[in-house]
Amino acid sequence: MKEYDKITAFHYFSYRPPLHDVILSKCLKGSEGYQLGLDIGSGTGHSSIALRYYCKKVIGIEPVEHMLSHALPHPGVEYQIYDLENINFKNDSFDIITFAGSLYYAKSQRLLDETLRVAKSSSVILVYDFRIHVEEILNTLGLIIPDDQDIPDDPDGGYNHREDFSGLVINDKLAMRFSEEEIISFTISQTNLVHLLLSDMNHRAIFHEKPGQKAIDKKVTGLLEQAGIRKEAKLTSTIFYSVYDVRK
Repeated sequence: MKEYDKITAFHYFSYRPPLHDVILSKCLKGSEGYQLGLDIGSGTGHSSIALRYYCKKVIGIEPVEHMLSHALPHPGVEYQIYDLENINFKNDSFDIITFAGSLYYAKSQRLLDETLRVAKSSSVILVYDFRIHVEEILNTLGLIIPDDQDIPDDPDGGYNHREDFSGLVINDKLAMRFSEEEIISFTISQTNLVHLLLSDMNHRAIFHEKPGQKAIDKKVTGLLEQAGIRKEAKLTSTIFYSVYDVRK
């Protein structure tokens, strides 16, 4: 929760890559519309809004108040605070449940048990995440992230984008339908690239100073200009997704 402060929340609110839609389209292709969806760890709402395309209504629950206070309003999407312990809904409530980049932080047997409790029989649970490859951009800017990673050659400091329910007691209530990862590319504007870089506390740390938010934004924009990135840039991202079927 310490990683998601006010500055992170602002940049998440301002821009997130359009990867939620891409992943959901791959996972839910051919699926019929769902009545009620639950997005666990909804952040500033980008993942909940993407899920709303497939559901009549989506409820996003989020434990970090800074993120929830920046949640994007959208018809058919409701946000609630979440205490990391209890999912405060009745048994067999949801047709689809998603974890978008949140399971790594919240994974526990308690969470899985609660998730299965509120999931309907024959519902779907989708766990997904993405890692955006910004190393080349940072190198172009002459910036180096402090080398304090827990796993060698892992630029994310041990963060597991492939997190799933393995290692937990599943019994016969949950079956993995498929699990995939692939690399995709997308174009990003200079403005949104600034938001993307500064949404990560590790990236902000490389400036070795703590000026005001506008000053940091201006500094990064200036560095991008000097590097010739004036309008837009090409980025790649590895996406990870696992789809489970609930069997009660």
